[in-house]
Amino acid sequence: MDKPVSPASAGLDRRPNVVFIFTDQHRADMLSCTGETPVRTPHLDRLAAGGTRLTRARCTTPLCMPSRTTYFTGCSARRNGTLANEIRLNAGGAHLATRLREAGYALALAGKNHAFTDDELRQWDFVELYHMHGKEEKDYCSPPTEAERAVAKWRQECVPFFEAAVHEPQPGRAEDDPAIAQTDHALRFLEDQAVEGAEHPFFLWLSYEAPHFPYVLPEPWFSRHDPARMPGLMDEELWKNVGPVRLRLQHAGLRMDEMTDTDIRRVQASYCGMIELVDEQVGRVLDALERLKMRENTLIVFVADHGDFWGHRGLIGKSNALYEDLLRIPTIWSLPGQVEGRTSSAIIENTDFTPTLLDLLGLDPMASAQGSSYATVLQGASDRHRDFSIGESSLGLPALTVDELEAAVLRRDELFSQEGPMWFVNRIGGLTRSLYRPPYKLITHEQDASELYDLENDPGERENLAAQPAMRPVLGELLRQLETTSLA
Repeated sequence: MDKPVSPASAGLDRRPNVVFIFTDQHRADMLSCTGETPVRTPHLDRLAAGGTRLTRARCTTPLCMPSRTTYFTGCSARRNGTLANEIRLNAGGAHLATRLREAGYALALAGKNHAFTDDELRQWDFVELYHMHGKEEKDYCSPPTEAERAVAKWRQECVPFFEAAVHEPQPGRAEDDPAIAQTDHALRFLEDQAVEGAEHPFFLWLSYEAPHFPYVLPEPWFSRHDPARMPGLMDEELWKNVGPVRLRLQHAGLRMDEMTDTDIRRVQASYCGMIELVDEQVGRVLDALERLKMRENTLIVFVADHGDFWGHRGLIGKSNALYEDLLRIPTIWSLPGQVEGRTSSAIIENTDFTPTLLDLLGLDPMASAQGSSYATVLQGASDRHRDFSIGESSLGLPALTVDELEAAVLRRDELFSQEGPMWFVNRIGGLTRSLYRPPYKLITHEQDASELYDLENDPGERENLAAQPAMRPVLGELLRQLETTSLA
């Protein structure tokens, strides 16, 4: 296999800077360069036109913190101990930030964390944190402005929890929206690097909450998409009749049967608007890199932690399910000296991110990483990386039986009254695993029936082949492979 182009052979006088752009709960098909999609993302398309877009990129656990720790360690959520939403990455631990700091990189974060401890982030050179409501108040960040506090207060008081629709735009100035404000901080960091003429390269993690709920937007993005043009719920028969009981419980828990069609379409429209708001911020960053004459010495990566149902399977949001809606992630790399405008169908995972980045930077690999570098794919020397991909999720909770789940659906109002809105999340746990080996995809759960799909002919995973007699040999072979392949 050919060796990837190193920074030195690409004509660079030092290791390149890295800008790591990260969105939350962003479907892989929600980029306009993918084809048929309602969103317009000219700046992410521009990034793809100058780099490589990976069309079969996947996460191994479709939940915020597990996926983020996987990106930064090159290890599965199970090995990291983060199958649930828990922060585990400590100062000095075996992760990318430690390795880059040792290599002389300045470390910067603008946006959502959900990966590193406070002790770790105090070791970084520049940190401005935001969460779903707005600016975080930390002793190592600048304080929120009064306008940012007003935005956070409105979000906390006026926005329903979970995947509910918000039917009015966020009040106040657009400039005080968290996505815009965190980009302002990122641009300030870039300006400082340019003014100082820094001898050392930097790693900037620009991490957006959007398009994760709450579905709130300032104008003009709130009105960008007409809810009437959104599709509404799709594939409802999959959860009503043939889907796993866990999905019916999630549907009941989110009270989606009580949401009007207008509510569902408003959520979908806001989701699209949030992506377009982020896209414009990406454009600001790309423009700044060019204006500051940093672009030719900066490696840019765009990814997401996981996807979103967006109405498919009668659901919105995410869960511990392992469908393609949640596992597939948008992934674009733009490297100095790279062949531009490529797409690759190589199967890659988020466990491969840190090994790949370290390889491209000419740094030694981390012995603890489970993933492997696909730098040769990005350099056009190969279009193959993995033969199969494993997924796992559990929410860190024990599995209930099918009968117990069915009973919980019937007791929805009682359980909500006793336990609050998290009642259903506390019941849809249990280890779920998937194996994608083209063209087939296997999904198992310790208490539910197995699912088998032919993704080549059924990319929406609508026809479960597991019970068909003709598919028993394929099902048995994939089950054996899944049982003998560990992510621990």
